[in-house]
This record gives sequence, C-alpha cells and structure tokens, in this order.
Amino acid sequence: MTILNKIDTKSTLAKLLATENITVEENNVRTASFDVKNRVLTLPVFKHENKNVIDMLIAHECAHALWTGTEDWISISNESEEYRAYCNVLEDCRIDRMIQKKYPGVTKNYIDGYKELIKIDFFGVNSRDLNTLNLIDRINLYYKSSKTENIDFTVEGWVLDEIDNLKSFDDVKILAKKLLQVEESKQESNSTDSHDYDDTEESNETDSSSNNGAVDDDKDNDTIAEGQNENQDSDNDDTEESNEKSEMNDGSSQTNDNSSEGADSQNAKPMDNVPDSNLMPETLQNENNNKEKLTYNGDKLFKYFTLPDVALSNVIISNETFRKDFKETFRTSLYKIEGENYEQDQHRKYYDYLKSDFKKFKNDSAKIINYLVKEFEMKKSADAYKKSSTDKTGTLDPLKLKNYKFSDDLFKRVTITPDGKNHGFLFLLDWSGSMHDCLKETVDQLIQLVYFAKKINIPFEVYAFTDMGSNYYQSDDLPNQFKLKSGDIDIQSCKLINFASHKLKKTELDESLLYLYHCAKYYADYYRHGRYGDYTETQGWNVGMKKQYYLGSTPLNESLVILNKLIPLYKSKYAIQKMTMITLTDGHSNRSWGKVVDRPMMGALSHKTQIVPVIKDKNKKYAVSQSKKTDPYGYSKRFSSRDYTNLMVTLLKKKYDIKVVGFHIVKTPKDYSVHDYLDSSSSFEERSEITKDLRVKGFMTAQVTHGYDDIYLLNKKKLSIQQSKIDEISSDMKTSQIKRLFAGGMKNKLNSRILLNKFIEKVA
Repeated sequence: MTILNKIDTKSTLAKLLATENITVEENNVRTASFDVKNRVLTLPVFKHENKNVIDMLIAHECAHALWTGTEDWISISNESEEYRAYCNVLEDCRIDRMIQKKYPGVTKNYIDGYKELIKIDFFGVNSRDLNTLNLIDRINLYYKSSKTENIDFTVEGWVLDEIDNLKSFDDVKILAKKLLQVEESKQESNSTDSHDYDDTEESNETDSSSNNGAVDDDKDNDTIAEGQNENQDSDNDDTEESNEKSEMNDGSSQTNDNSSEGADSQNAKPMDNVPDSNLMPETLQNENNNKEKLTYNGDKLFKYFTLPDVALSNVIISNETFRKDFKETFRTSLYKIEGENYEQDQHRKYYDYLKSDFKKFKNDSAKIINYLVKEFEMKKSADAYKKSSTDKTGTLDPLKLKNYKFSDDLFKRVTITPDGKNHGFLFLLDWSGSMHDCLKETVDQLIQLVYFAKKINIPFEVYAFTDMGSNYYQSDDLPNQFKLKSGDIDIQSCKLINFASHKLKKTELDESLLYLYHCAKYYADYYRHGRYGDYTETQGWNVGMKKQYYLGSTPLNESLVILNKLIPLYKSKYAIQKMTMITLTDGHSNRSWGKVVDRPMMGALSHKTQIVPVIKDKNKKYAVSQSKKTDPYGYSKRFSSRDYTNLMVTLLKKKYDIKVVGFHIVKTPKDYSVHDYLDSSSSFEERSEITKDLRVKGFMTAQVTHGYDDIYLLNKKKLSIQQSKIDEISSDMKTSQIKRLFAGGMKNKLNSRILLNKFIEKVA
C-alpha cells in the first residue's frame, strides 16, 4: 500500500534521531505522538508530501522520545487544562531547542516547515497582529519558527531567557505556573479597567439625562430598568452556556493530544469549574482544529503487529515420531492379548487388507507417474531450448574459411543453455474435521504428488496443520509453541505433522505413506460407518487413532506463521532457488486474529471504521486490501480470516521469493465459497462459463486469488482417481470396443489426477 510505503524511509530517520531502534508506525491519528513506555513513534497519514513538514514533526517527536518521560506527563495529569496546555507549549520549546542543538541539520527543516504551516494558516493567526496575542501564544509561534518570527518581547524579555535555560520538565512546570499567574493577573487587571470605564460612562449618561429633564414616573423607570436587567441576565446566561460548551470542547481536544504523548494523562480528573477560555493558548487550539489540513482523516485505521517467534521443536511432530506412534498403535491393536481374540483377529485382517490395498494403489499409480515424469522432462527440455541462445566464439571454423570473400561469418558458434534452478516443494494439508468426506480422495492425489517429486529427485516436505482437535492442547501447548512478546499478534495453538520427506529412505517413505493412507481411510470410514469403518469379512475392523492425530479445526494462518521461520531454514539447507508451496484445504482459516499483546488500538472506532492489519517485519511493513469492505447494510467489515491468510501469503512470497499455489476443495459446484474466487465485476455469463469447468472437468481456475499465485477449485465429486479399466474387457468384445476402452481409460487416468497435472504445469 502506497500510504504505508511513504513512511518507510522516514523510519530510518526517526531511529537515527532517537539514537535507538524505536518502532515507527503510521496511522489515522490527528498528530504525531510518541509512546515513551513502548517506544513507539506514531505518525499521521500525511495528505501532502512536503519533506520539511514531515521531517520537522519526526524530529519533534523523536525529541520527546529522548527527553520527555512517561512520568513527566503523569505528574500533571490532575492539574487544570490551562496549566497542562502551558506545560505542553513550554516542553515543546525545550525539546525543540535541544534536538536542533544535537542535530543542527534539522533547524532548516523546522524553519521551512513552519513557513509551510503559515501558508495554510495552520495556527489561525495570519490576519492578526502577532504582537497583540497572549504571551503564551507569542512564545509558541516564536519557538515554532525557530526564533525567526518578528515578535516583540520588549516587556517580557525575561521569559526568553528562562525558556532558553529550561533543563528539565520540573523547570517547565515551574515556569508554566509562573506564566499562568502572570496571564491571570493581566486579564484580571484588564477586566477591572474595563469595568471602571463602563461605570464612568454610565455615570455621565445619568447626569446628562437628569439635566435634560428625564421621565419623572418612578414606576415606569423601575419597569424599564427591570426589563433591561432581565434581558441582560438572559444574555449572560446564553454567553456562559456557550463559553462552557466551547471550553469543554477545547479541554477535551487538549486532553486527547496530551494523552497521546503521556500514557496516563488521559486518566486526568475532569475539572470541577470550567476554566476561562481566554487563558488557553489560542494557537494551540487552532493547531488542533486544523489537523485535517495536514493529515488523512478517513475510515481506515491501521492495526500494527509483529509475528511471534516459534519454537519449532514444540510445533512440529517429526516424521520419525509419526511412524513410531503408528507402529505402536498397530502393535497394540494386533498383539495386545495373547491367544486368540475376535477383535484382535479382525484388526489383523484389516492390517493385511490395508497393506494389500495400498500396494495395489501404489502399483497402479506407478505407471501413470512414470508416464508423467517423461512428459515433465520433455516440457523441461523444451523450455530450456526455448531459452537457449546462440553466440559466436573466438575460434575460426575451418569449414567456413572458403567463404571469406563474401561472408564475415567465419567463427564457430556455440549454443548456450541457461542452467536449471534447484526446485523445492512444501505441501500443506488441511487436517480439520470438515475434510473427513474428501480426505481420502485428497490424500490419494497427494501421495501421487509425493512419489512424482521423489521420482524427479526434487526436495519436498509434506505437513498437515492441526490444533489436534482439543482445547486441552491449545491451553497447554500455546506458551511452548509461540513466544509472545509485546506487540505480537495473539494467536491460537497449532502443530505441523510431517507425513513425508525427501530425506526418507524408500522403505521409510513407503511406511510413512501407508500410515497416511490408513489415516485417510479411517476418517472416511469412521464418519460414514462408525468406529470400525466399512466392515466386511475380508477387510476386518479398522485400527484406532491416537489423540494427537485427531482431526481438529483449521489453523491455516497459524501454520503460515510457523512457515515464516521454517521456509528460510529449508531453502538454506538444500540450496533451493525456486520454491513452491502448495496448500490443500476445503475452507478458510479459523477466526481472524484480534488482540495485539500489550497494545491498545490507536484512534477512534466507529461502525464505519475499517481496521487494516499491518505486519511489521524488521524494517518492512506488509499490508493488503480487504476483499469485502462492507456488509450488506453498508457497515464496515472487520478483516476476515481469509484476509489474514492473504496477508501472510503476501509476506511469505515477498520475503522469501516463493510461489504459492492453493487447491481449494468444494463439496459441490453450488458451494457459496465458490463466489469468493470469482471477479464481482464479471458478467453472469462469464461467471457461469467459469463455474461450468468445475461441474464438467472437476476443477476451475480462480479469478480472485487472495494473495496466492494461483488457486484451483476442485470438485470433491470428481476428485477420485480413475484406475485402469482393463478388468472390464471381456472375450466377446469387439476390437473397436477394446480400443475405445483403452483410449478412454488412459484419458480418464490422466485427467483424474488433477493435482498432479496442475503441479506439473507449474513446475515444468
């Protein structure tokens, strides 16, 4: 997002000025502020790009970071509004003088930045004689202009000396009280002089009236005087009410500004008596009223957060542990009781059937995989040839020397073919309860992908993401999985199960995939037929499952946080130059992330507010546009879990230069989630044509990819792999029928392997 990118270069400036690695954030706030407790500099979203104004504000807030403490603002939180405003002005004078002394180069930014503010009448005094302003306003403008403004301090020259000698916030408080008393005395004196003048005028008018023979009726005089008094009292009441509202608003505005700079100043107690607004700095109030001239004031509010550190050893169930757990499960089920036992015998039958069925599936798949490997190599060679180039060498070609009289092309040529890049794949399988009715078909396709990757000798890892289906694991494991710190997004529990890896030996890989095949069959049968699955005399009874491999919810976003740490280690270890991540899921991630650890939301919230999450990663920021900004009633929607997935995928792609391909399984082409991947601007006919592929071919390419490079929607009803139809051949079939059966069978075998086909398209 461009409005976020504008501030990236300024972040470095702020950190240099503050002499520490502070956090710089841009948000929908009225003015720049610094959280001295959490060391966070918050800058507004500027409407213009004037370098001097921005640099001036950054330098000003960095000065607060260096020399204004949290306890300073807390110490005056219970004081009057006027006193706090005076402290605000004087503290700005003090820290601006100090930052300009420490970094003389910013003085020019202050001077030129002030001129820009004057052009837009930021302080609201362009039509005024500055020398007629209250003392505190003249001080504010004089020091805001870096003492370049022509303001007369002949009478109050002592003030400048005292301001220039302010060393601490305690000095500021003493001088603020002194100036406030001076201003109160001055205004009281002016009020007394004005009252004496009014009395003199009234006396003169009375004498003149009596000399000219005024009304003699005392009753009428009393009536007239009474009416005048009533009108005067009424006017005074209206004036007081108006002043009270104005002063309350001014006080409220000032409180907000102070609370942004002092963490606890917003807790200041309200005043019992409304202060006289004439004591408040006029220029400071005008600053608050003119913030919209400088900054964005729309509906967007940015929520900044960092990603927590991950303890990989606590979030990953290794393949060795996975195989060990299932060895123990089968050993316990098959041999737990000595002697003959009916239940034990049925489990043995199931185990024999499982091995036989998996072997048949593997053998049937091997033929088509070998065929696709050859296709893959041909595509790869064709692509390399297309990218090759022919150049001359510095060596003469003897066969061309005879042509030297009419041709300059006498040198040998060489064909240069670019070296191939090292590929790597990472598969992420959804291990949630909603996958139960499509898990078998998905795993069948995934196993073929694994054998294909193994055949072409490309590094790969297969993980399933899960919370293991129990709140017990969430509450116990979370502190050990994610090391949450201040500013991190508060996320839920997640673990990755390593089902397969290129590092495994052939026997280990076969064993691991056998157990994965069993898991998929177990859940498909369990949800359809119950605990023991689809019982037959030959298949026996299904073997149970350990709790850590139960289907749970869908912590997809949490798994992407884990990959943020895992991917760079994986790429580095195997020197992978071109990495592709593939997700296999039937829905979106769990609920969207909400709370940020130890950080309140900046800015004011309303029903129209659009909260935009922004991930801070070292010196970079990552943000994405919201997929749907409003609900059917026009109210702003919070970012959904899909939007957070988009954000995480965008981060992984940009940070690690990887491709991300998603396979989303839908239970029916009429599934409402299909509309999430269609362009809302396309016509009904175009959308119908696209979704037709989902019904007929079993897949469609998404128009809206939500951060992925490509997303393919798979029709669950057409996800089953078609095997050879050779068993359907009978002795009375004609030659043409057998030919069509073979041709159709080969076509169906290829087309039914949707994952493998799309995978090859992307890789080759």
